[in-house]
Amino acid sequence: MKKWRKILAAGLLAVLFSHAVCEQAVSAGSGKETVYAEARGLTRETAWEGKGPPSGESKKQGNSPQIMKKEAGTVKKEAAVRKEAADKAEKEKCLADMEETDRQKNPTDTEETSRQRNPADPEEADRQRNPADPEEADRQRNPADPEEADRQKNPDDSEDKEEPVTMGPEEDMPDSGHMLPKDSSMSSKKSDAEQDQEKEQKEEGQDTSEPVLEVQVPGQYTRISDMYQRSASTSTLQVGWQESLGSIDPGLLSLDDPYNVSIKYVDSSDTNNPDMRGKWRLLYCVQYQHNAPEGQITWDGAGRVSPSIAYLMYWGCRYWGKESLWPNYRTGYGWKYDALATQYAVHIVNGEFSLNTLYAHLKGSKKEQFYSIINKMVNDAKYSPYYTPFTDGWRTFEYTLSETSVTWTAQAYNGKEGFTTKWISQNLSDGLTDCSEYITSKKGTADNGATVIWKDSGDASAFRIWIPKTQYLLLQEKGAKVTAQISGNHSLYLAGWVYKSNDSKYQMVTMLEGGGGSASHKKTVTAQIPKKAVSCYIDLQKADKDTGETTPQGNAEFSGAVYEVKNKNGTVVDKMTTNSSGKATSVPLSTGTYTVREVSAPKGYELDKNTYTVTFTNTDLNQTVYRKSVRSEEPVKKGSVTLKKLSSGSGKALKGAVFYLYTSKNQKVGEYTTDDKGCITVDNLPWNSYFFIEQTAPEGYELSDEKIGFSINEETSGRTVEVTAVNKQKTVKIVLEKEIDAHEINFANGNPIFLFEVKGEDLEGKTHILHGILEFTKEYVEQRKDESGKVRKTVTFQELPAGIYTANEMKVMRYSLKDITEISGGRREKDTVVFDLVQNDEGHAVFINQKDEWQDWSDTSVCENIILKREKKENE
Repeated sequence: MKKWRKILAAGLLAVLFSHAVCEQAVSAGSGKETVYAEARGLTRETAWEGKGPPSGESKKQGNSPQIMKKEAGTVKKEAAVRKEAADKAEKEKCLADMEETDRQKNPTDTEETSRQRNPADPEEADRQRNPADPEEADRQRNPADPEEADRQKNPDDSEDKEEPVTMGPEEDMPDSGHMLPKDSSMSSKKSDAEQDQEKEQKEEGQDTSEPVLEVQVPGQYTRISDMYQRSASTSTLQVGWQESLGSIDPGLLSLDDPYNVSIKYVDSSDTNNPDMRGKWRLLYCVQYQHNAPEGQITWDGAGRVSPSIAYLMYWGCRYWGKESLWPNYRTGYGWKYDALATQYAVHIVNGEFSLNTLYAHLKGSKKEQFYSIINKMVNDAKYSPYYTPFTDGWRTFEYTLSETSVTWTAQAYNGKEGFTTKWISQNLSDGLTDCSEYITSKKGTADNGATVIWKDSGDASAFRIWIPKTQYLLLQEKGAKVTAQISGNHSLYLAGWVYKSNDSKYQMVTMLEGGGGSASHKKTVTAQIPKKAVSCYIDLQKADKDTGETTPQGNAEFSGAVYEVKNKNGTVVDKMTTNSSGKATSVPLSTGTYTVREVSAPKGYELDKNTYTVTFTNTDLNQTVYRKSVRSEEPVKKGSVTLKKLSSGSGKALKGAVFYLYTSKNQKVGEYTTDDKGCITVDNLPWNSYFFIEQTAPEGYELSDEKIGFSINEETSGRTVEVTAVNKQKTVKIVLEKEIDAHEINFANGNPIFLFEVKGEDLEGKTHILHGILEFTKEYVEQRKDESGKVRKTVTFQELPAGIYTANEMKVMRYSLKDITEISGGRREKDTVVFDLVQNDEGHAVFINQKDEWQDWSDTSVCENIILKREKKENE
């Protein structure tokens, strides 16, 4: 008995302690709910001020202060109701927790007790020991959403209860708040506004007789008959995907993480649809545990997604390469992150996993910012004033044309001359972005004999107005206006439809697209044909026929050329004279046909003998001045030149001289070489001044720096100018050295004396014979002998005309030739050296002698004659 009293006392204390803790939790939860309510109120005000996604209510009522005040009061009342519901739910939750504690202390179900001790799921066991998310535990104590509190209080009485498309193995699935109930009783729960809207749609002639499908797809609306595929898509889609969050940013989410999602887009159907205007729509999966689809998928006919998911796809990332439509849903990291944030929000709102689960898997420096955007998107998508406009799909569109008044230009169509306007675009907008892909039909008509031409086969195709030339000119006599009427239809709603792959292992996908019947549109565009007078001008440009340039060659000129202009009757109506640029313009002329012919050529040019015909017709809509261009090309007057290269001494023609030809402005004309006759001939030189300058002299001659000038002008054009260039022979030298042994010299017998002879022929055929003498004196030998006892002495033959020369040693007493060494500029032939002093400027050789006779005596007297150059007198 005492034992049971102790147990009862301990239990009572535990109950009192738990009750106190529960009261504190309720108090804390109330404070948290108040903040949440205020945050929601602020969000709605932001929407009214145009800073948040507009709700259907705010778009109708605008920014009325009375409405804002009324709404603010409603928000406060709703916050109070939510607070009271949250407090009550928290208390009941605490009591339920205490009862559960008692059951755990006194288990009656051994199987349940065993499961608590040994959970079948290891992750569940770990979660019982260590709650994975402190925020989740706090949310279980203090539900942030009043609707969540109501569901905890009455779990079996929630009309929004649903079965998600996919569910993670370890997750506490949050209610998306706006999904379709599992039964079909929602039709009886519709608001009066929704019933009125359906009635209005039926009155507009829309077919809604198709029965509602009994088989439901969780998280989606059942298909209704007036929601069907529109122009921007077909019943079959080609899906492509390239990247996932893990591949784009493994620092934010691992590539192998089970919550890694990819970016998907419509492939071929968007690429082949001209109405998409180069955009690719993004697709969003609704079964994250399956693989992303790729390739062809078909519409499953199950219906469209909840308005909350449609809201996310509308305000989130719609197109490949584009950021989220609403700026507050942009991550700041680029459009790919925006697309992935939208995908995560779709999964979470669809009830596939929770925000907390996603938060636990994210990491890195971008985690908080990325998560905050997803969190905002999810909360906004569950907010009734935001998702309500998407109950039947977004339906606010404005149809416009890029132009309402256009002008004309001449252009043929189907081989027929006429006039056309510029391309005019059809535009369909939801107020924020282009929705032209949802235009579903087109029709265009025009009056006054004009035709509407479409640019492509798309329903959103651009168009222009075309009118035949004859009809245009007829209307222009008095002036007229052509009116084109463009009409058609566009999708009534933007909503999300579900597509599935042929293989069930892949996810189902959805996207924002048009459907739900159609709305008509009609616009007009006008093009005025004015009555006008016309002025016509001939613009003449003279050009060089050889070069094609509009600048004259050399010293020739374009100014001063005179052209006559005659009408079709042969009457001269104008005379045009060209300026320095070769241009001339006629007086104003009327429409008709004219001829233009040159009657006086400018300086340096031949007369242009061509006759040019010009016809003016009234062809352009708003053009009052017409200009026709005439290009008159005529040849410049030309001449030729012949240069002859001669030797200054003999007058012999010299072959192989290279000359450059320049204009007087140092522009190089060409490079030329004298032929066997010593001549260079250059033909067809335009009117100009020129000069030759030698670059390479003939072999054996000195290079001349003389500029040899001439001109092609009025006197010399049409004939050949002759000029002459002369060259002097270059002079060369031969250096011969004699080497003997000093110890072989016996000065008592006389000084050693040696004689050289140089004989040859220059380039002009003259023969030259020269002699040189060398004497070795005792003083010279003593001063010049080297360490080996050798001594050398030199004789030089200077200012020889270039040619081929042979050097040899004449016979002397006591010595004979031993060797010839150190030859340059020539070659040894037996006891002589042949020097090529055409190719070389100098020849050299060393003649080495040895003593053969020691007893002979000689006379050391030497007589040498020198021929001196005579200087020319200054007056010669």
